[in-house]
Amino acid sequence: MEVIEGFLEKYPTVKLLQGYALTESGGGASTDSVEESRRYGTVGLLSPNMEAKIVDPETGEALAVNRRGELWLRGPTIMKVSEHGS
Repeated sequence: MEVIEGFLEKYPTVKLLQGYALTESGGGASTDSVEESRRYGTVGLLSPNMEAKIVDPETGEALAVNRRGELWLRGPTIMKVSEHGS
């Protein structure tokens, strides 16, 4: 948060948008709207056609709201994992 505030102080005309992406997702897994961009610390809403859930990494069971776990994504841009590990 301090880095964002410092940047905006130095460059007040720049609009920052946040998002979430990883190599395996082939790009952004979430999108940011103008409204969401005012709430630093959020990555916005899931991109269209994407699904997400937070799971216990040991069991793969879905967790309740506000629990810490592993993010699982599913959608048309997600790389498929081979059943044979290659």
